[in-house]
Amino acid sequence: MTPRQKKIFGAFLALLLLSQCVAVVASFSASADALRVWVSPHLVRGSSAHLRAVVVAASDLSHRHGVTYRVSLRQGRREQQLLEKTESGEVLDLGFLVPNWPAGEARLVVRSDFQALQQQVSIRLQLIDKPEAGVRWVEPFRALAGDSPSDAAETEPKRSARIPLTAFPLTGWAVRNIDLPLVVRRKSGSVLRLRREGDSGVGKLFGVAGFAALNMPQPLHRGRYRVQVADAKGSWATHDLWLHNPPAELQIMASQRSVKPGEEIHLTLRSDSRRSNYKVQIYHDAQWQQMIDVPMSEGQGELRLRAMAKTGWLSAVWASDLVTDGRRRAFIALRVGDAPMPQGLSDELAHTGTPLGRQAMLSRIQPLRLQPPLRADTMVLRKAQVEEERLTRQRYASLGFQLVAVAFISWLCINILAMQLSRTRSRKALVLEMEEARSLAGHPFQTLGTILLLLGLLCLLLIIGYLFSHMTWGS
Repeated sequence: MTPRQKKIFGAFLALLLLSQCVAVVASFSASADALRVWVSPHLVRGSSAHLRAVVVAASDLSHRHGVTYRVSLRQGRREQQLLEKTESGEVLDLGFLVPNWPAGEARLVVRSDFQALQQQVSIRLQLIDKPEAGVRWVEPFRALAGDSPSDAAETEPKRSARIPLTAFPLTGWAVRNIDLPLVVRRKSGSVLRLRREGDSGVGKLFGVAGFAALNMPQPLHRGRYRVQVADAKGSWATHDLWLHNPPAELQIMASQRSVKPGEEIHLTLRSDSRRSNYKVQIYHDAQWQQMIDVPMSEGQGELRLRAMAKTGWLSAVWASDLVTDGRRRAFIALRVGDAPMPQGLSDELAHTGTPLGRQAMLSRIQPLRLQPPLRADTMVLRKAQVEEERLTRQRYASLGFQLVAVAFISWLCINILAMQLSRTRSRKALVLEMEEARSLAGHPFQTLGTILLLLGLLCLLLIIGYLFSHMTWGS
């Protein structure tokens, strides 16, 4: 092989190696960041609403900082710009006024721009005149535990028939080292008094409507609350309530469960955690109204709200995760004015005339939704787009490798053919000069070893190219 051929041979090998390096780099996936947007699906015209947007990294689900957001609302040919801002924090929380446009369909357009990655979602909304009730009635037996204390009973358990009481926990979830406010209703007139197990004395007398209230300490066994009741003869009997009372870290209590329109509401937050603050979601009926950051000091925080000026339901909700339905949450629903009751409310409780009876009834009216609805998540779309881009890059890299390999093979074949032609001409010239060709040393197929070696090298290159084309290097 001449020096020129050696240089060309080395150049081809270098190009093949470079094309494989490019194929490896091109096969890695780019970061499939996702744009997530939370907003209520129905918005009351002329009211205040809330929106949350965040760009989430696909690798560790961390929130990106420094994202530029552009938010607008569209209806037909109308468009109103709500926000254009570069958020220095990790989450965009936006409270906005819903335009007083005609009732009907509208679209919320959210655009995000982060490190040359631009995403846009268009969310379909409904502008409505009358708010929807954002609460539901939960049957009293749902306060009892099912097969597990962490799960509420789907149907009334058989053991509840043996309990002469019906329980109405005012918080629903157990917070460590914090008492559980409990309203209890007797099922018959033979039960006259109530007390916690271990207490002494005459206990608490049931009222005219058959209700009594007491604070229960956190049980040793989750959900198992033991109370004692006395009949007319003064004999005490112990009963297990087995409440649906899974552990939580926050308790939200209100000074009163029913308020007048425009009245100030005082909420108390108690926690066993060392967190310095909690973000509480406020709902007016079914519409997400705002997020309030409540500072905590020594496990206690105060939140003062102003009830809406019209009748409805006001809910305060804390959820540790807005995406999954985790057990770390707390909630309370307050009736503002003469708000209509949710469907399914039993007539027996709907007409209670005592404060404890109303408190028991309102404790079973709970927010319809504990997390704001996730209306847009481009995670799946972005993953598909990133995978398509990766495959396109990989196809181009494979094409470059194939072109270099074909050029290399062609060059080798041309050199082999030229070498064979040159050898044939040399042999013919020697035959003419010499009388006997037998005296020639060598064999016409002396280049067979070189040819086989080159063909083996070509097969190896093709195998390497196939492997690189079909292997996935990125996750």
